[in-house]
Amino acid sequence: MGHNKLSCSDGSQINCSSVVSSVGGSVDSECSVTDYIVSPGGRKYYKPSCVGDISVPFEIQVFVSLDKGYRFYKEYAYLGGFGDRKGTKKKDKDDVKTILLKNYVCSCEGFNDFYDFRKYVKRQRTISQRCGCKAKIVLKFMGEDKYFIQTFVEVYNHPLATEYGRQFLRSNREMNISLRNIVFDASKVNIGPSKIFGFAKEQAGGYANVGVSLPDFRKFNRYLKSFVRERDGQMIIDKFKVQYDLCPFHCYGRNAVVIVTDQCPAMKVAIRNAFSAENGLLAIKHRLYMWHIMQKFSIKLGNRLCKETDFMEKMKAYIWSSVLEIDKFEIGWKEVIKEFKLEDNNWLLDMYCMRSSWIRAWFRDAPMLGLMRTTSRSESDFF
Repeated sequence: MGHNKLSCSDGSQINCSSVVSSVGGSVDSECSVTDYIVSPGGRKYYKPSCVGDISVPFEIQVFVSLDKGYRFYKEYAYLGGFGDRKGTKKKDKDDVKTILLKNYVCSCEGFNDFYDFRKYVKRQRTISQRCGCKAKIVLKFMGEDKYFIQTFVEVYNHPLATEYGRQFLRSNREMNISLRNIVFDASKVNIGPSKIFGFAKEQAGGYANVGVSLPDFRKFNRYLKSFVRERDGQMIIDKFKVQYDLCPFHCYGRNAVVIVTDQCPAMKVAIRNAFSAENGLLAIKHRLYMWHIMQKFSIKLGNRLCKETDFMEKMKAYIWSSVLEIDKFEIGWKEVIKEFKLEDNNWLLDMYCMRSSWIRAWFRDAPMLGLMRTTSRSESDFF
């Protein structure tokens, strides 16, 4: 049952209860929605054809709660091959917790406003699928938390998904907590969303069983990075505090001797706050990865200087050496800089000013175990 008349976008009306025209099954004999009604204006309006009678809503159908009604309509939407979303609602003036009317509509209902939000909010560019579809279900409150279907419109102005394609509808895709944990754990060891999606496919037994698509994995991974970017300093502080309570250094009553990181300013602040001398212990020494800094030479100074001359060989002889004293390193650095006329290079001046944080001559007495010469892959094991 449903409304007998439906106003079309072309100004005409169609009879929803009339016999629909069927053009048969879809490709590969999949169950799909191929039944449609042709309006007087010549436009096709579709109806689900592979939904059992027990799953089709009807007017005056009663549900014990609003959530039960929504779940029923969502299951109907999944079987029918269209997406659903929650629409408008009307609350009781005397009791705002009571919802008198609730609309659940097709995901293609309405049209997107072309208001330029970019002036105020940075938004991701997406393609709208809304086409003004009028399919909906309206639940009305009848007392004692029960609701009944007041209005049911079951005609759609767009083609519906096949049995295979309905899994890709937005309302049928959900990044549940287990999938989010997989993406989060994989990101900590630099595994991208494409590889982790393949792993999830193997774990679930097929792409159709994962429940989401590869773009969903990429979207969540992008959101995860944007979330962590502004909070990485506090996350490091919290992690260090936990490790401080559990690690053997706390048991022996002392901090770790050295911590090696990249040049992230937030890391510098986090380490200073978490392992300071305020607790009565010896303050930790913060050092920088030499590998990170050495990778920047060609970026800051250019490939021609670094790859077509012996500049890097001469610099590495002083940078990598573990036997040079501090004064000999400083003399050698200045000689190389003078030879290649780089006295005015700001980046080299900055690196020289912070030489005590990354040149080996300044921490010959600390047991580094090769940590200063790590690669990008091995660094993921330390944090």
